[in-house]
Amino acid sequence: MNPSLNISFSLTEHLGIARNNQVCRFSVPFAQGQVNSIEYIGIQNQAGQFVTCSKQVLASWPDNSIKWLSLEFFATIAAAQSEQWTVVVTDSFAEQDAVLQPELENTAPVLHSVRLKLKDYPLVEMPIEWHNSTTTQISALFDASLVLPTDQRIKLNLSKKSYQQTGDTLYSATLLNARAATHAGGLWDLGDSASIEIEYCELVFLKDEKQLSVIELADEKVLNYGQNIARVVQVASGGENWQSPVHLDKDLQVPLKQNGALVYDADGQWENLATARLNPSVKCADTFIIQPQQFWQNFPKGVALTENKIVVELLPKCDYLHELQAGEQTTLQVSCYNQQNKTDFVSQALTIQVDLTHVQNSQVWPYFCQAQELSPIENIIQRGVNGESNFFAKREVVDEYGWRNFGDLYADHETDGYQGDDIFVSHYNNQYDPIYGFLRQWTLTQDSRWLELAQDLAKHVKDIDIYHTDLDKAEYNHGLFWHTDHYLPAKTATHRTYSKHHEQGAYMDHAGGGGPGGQHCYTTGLMYHYFLTGDETSKQTVLNLAKWVGHVYDGEGGLLEAVLAVKNAGQAGFTNLVTGQYPLDRGVGNFVIALLDAYQLTNDKSYLNKASSVLHKTIHPTEDLTLRDLSNVEYAWFYTVLLQAACRYLAIKEQASELDDEFYYVRDALLHYAQWMEQNEYPYLHKPEILEYPNQTWTAQDMRKANVLACAAYYAPDSDMANKFWHKALYFYQYVADTLVNDPTTHYTRILVLLAQNHGVVEYFTHNKPEDKFAAIQSYAQPNWHNTSAKLIRVVKLFATRLVKISVSREVNWLAKRSAKVAKILGKEAKQESK
Repeated sequence: MNPSLNISFSLTEHLGIARNNQVCRFSVPFAQGQVNSIEYIGIQNQAGQFVTCSKQVLASWPDNSIKWLSLEFFATIAAAQSEQWTVVVTDSFAEQDAVLQPELENTAPVLHSVRLKLKDYPLVEMPIEWHNSTTTQISALFDASLVLPTDQRIKLNLSKKSYQQTGDTLYSATLLNARAATHAGGLWDLGDSASIEIEYCELVFLKDEKQLSVIELADEKVLNYGQNIARVVQVASGGENWQSPVHLDKDLQVPLKQNGALVYDADGQWENLATARLNPSVKCADTFIIQPQQFWQNFPKGVALTENKIVVELLPKCDYLHELQAGEQTTLQVSCYNQQNKTDFVSQALTIQVDLTHVQNSQVWPYFCQAQELSPIENIIQRGVNGESNFFAKREVVDEYGWRNFGDLYADHETDGYQGDDIFVSHYNNQYDPIYGFLRQWTLTQDSRWLELAQDLAKHVKDIDIYHTDLDKAEYNHGLFWHTDHYLPAKTATHRTYSKHHEQGAYMDHAGGGGPGGQHCYTTGLMYHYFLTGDETSKQTVLNLAKWVGHVYDGEGGLLEAVLAVKNAGQAGFTNLVTGQYPLDRGVGNFVIALLDAYQLTNDKSYLNKASSVLHKTIHPTEDLTLRDLSNVEYAWFYTVLLQAACRYLAIKEQASELDDEFYYVRDALLHYAQWMEQNEYPYLHKPEILEYPNQTWTAQDMRKANVLACAAYYAPDSDMANKFWHKALYFYQYVADTLVNDPTTHYTRILVLLAQNHGVVEYFTHNKPEDKFAAIQSYAQPNWHNTSAKLIRVVKLFATRLVKISVSREVNWLAKRSAKVAKILGKEAKQESK
């Protein structure tokens, strides 16, 4: 056998426990054109034997070759050992050559039913009927979706993945309130009339009555507590700040009365383990173990036993009600694994690391290169896991735990200058895409702590920060909520941005109101989360966000909507349908990035074409930049975000060898702006007097200038222009490094995230110089954006197009969602019709 491609990866057992047929999965990237079919891809263990594996293509290149491939297999490895395995691509490999794992008798408990009790509603208990959705070589996927019999629009989505050889199964349960929030006055507080109050929600597993079951408390502090346990409930985090205002309810009260966990015996007697942080498992005789994932972190959670049932309490019975906000969901994963391994294949998985040189050569990460030693910027980024105020330590400061909070980042930069002695709570809600920064750092450093942060945040964003409804305005549905309002504590807004308890005028141009906003749309981290983990919900979230942000800037195509858009023409943040321009801001930059991410996930060319169209209608190679007022920093700084999106577009077009007119239009517009930057830009803090809050966040934002100029240097058609851009890029890069390296505020979340998001561009182009392959700047007619006759023609065409496609029901629906009076009238009519 002569392999045509070998990709090494390490398999490491780090717990000191031998593994036998341990479920493993990982993703491997390939360079464009390298592999065209999964048929002859296999995995060899250290002994050179092929093992059975499942293969799924997660993404393809424009030429349809494989870009990202997910691989699942079973591994047997001794305790505390590391082995070198290989992904082999060869034209002589056949599946029948692989070593098959023996199938075991599956006596695992089965998730049989769900019990849900809502306030003022009778108990609902529904059996689960599993539907086989996909079958693969070593596993089978099943799903079920329960629309519960109430008028509350509450849904429970269930899935399970069963591994045939071992019987291991991973269950996932997501409880969703699919209603639209009332958000009166644009405020998004707990206690909204569309929230649903839940007494408890339980997942019921049936087991053989003859199988003795015990709950084991997987925490070294209480491991020897005893096994005569009938129920365990984690009621609070067990941390020092367990009564932090992060846990405020709708009445501005912290409902938690006890810390840690409550343990009940078979007679109902209980004891409070006040500092316990439990991850209990249920052991079923000598066969299977049921393990709820991240039990204490996502409190309150519970596990209980009866004679023939194991009950996993998604939301347990407490002395308070659980409020599930409109558009909000909560997810719990439960693994059921064979006891022969004594380890959970989810939370105690083997560590897998793909050869970093292969990852770099595959070119699936933008501006990705290995470094012989850490640069000053990279050293600062590493404080996110190594520093005294690292991201894990920040969780303890505000007790960022509980099912609504865990995984989010503490926005500690908002405390700068705060004088109070109490805990100041501010939620970050994925601003500037830390998921992307974390996953990039994990790939570069292979430090699993970065992956842990990314996984926790991705789950939080998908459950809490995304507005899961189809019933609100199109520019809200399935959108991403903003972070907590600047310089204000979260109060009862939790992860919903603006609160009725917030003071007004907290900063320049502060205004109440909020909701999902296009300037807070971040998709790239979720895209890579899908590539690296195969999590389909991350992929779907990106596609939903791309659709949502399109509605924010393009609308739905209605006539009344067009009237309002013409009225708002020229206002900041709105697409100007009179001039035909999108606003030059970070929101449109995010729009372009979302389209590019959707394109990379699907290879649907319409996304790429739309990204090109948006850029063409935002920037121009010969426009008069004095009209942009780029020196007005507080209002115009985010033009660099838009230019970074343009750079990403150029890189994707270049990879596809599409150096066409669309490519050069955007390239030339980038160079036009870069020439202005080279002559006029300076570090923001050199003029602190024009900034409302001059702090080191502005220095971290200066990295964007370095990156734009470095990209412009690469795409420049001649060496003189390239050298000017490159020297200015290095100036900004060095300035950021020198300024932040010893600054005491670099541990702040926003600074670390900005550096992680913008890391790598200058480093990459230091080793990847341009090859004079780009054509000279082309000639263009002046844009007619502000020409009076052109504006008139646009308006006439706009209304003519909307009139031709007018839909009365769409117009009424659009108006109803923006007028409380109309909505009320329509609601009464609908109720009368139903009678």
